[in-house]
Amino acid sequence: MKSGAGDEKTKEIFAGPSFNDTPDLDALPAPTIPEGFTVKIDKQDKSKKKTKSKKNPQKNK
Repeated sequence: MKSGAGDEKTKEIFAGPSFNDTPDLDALPAPTIPEGFTVKIDKQDKSKKKTKSKKNPQKNK
């Protein structure tokens, strides 16, 4: 037995959020962080380190 036999006829299509779906950031409440939790801020220097880690190939003489 197929469990989703009727699903082939009706499919729900989600096109994704539109620009009208974004909430008003001024109307949103300020985020609260519970006690005991810490927030880590990722630095964007990681991408710079990856480019610097490339080494020039050594030539054997």
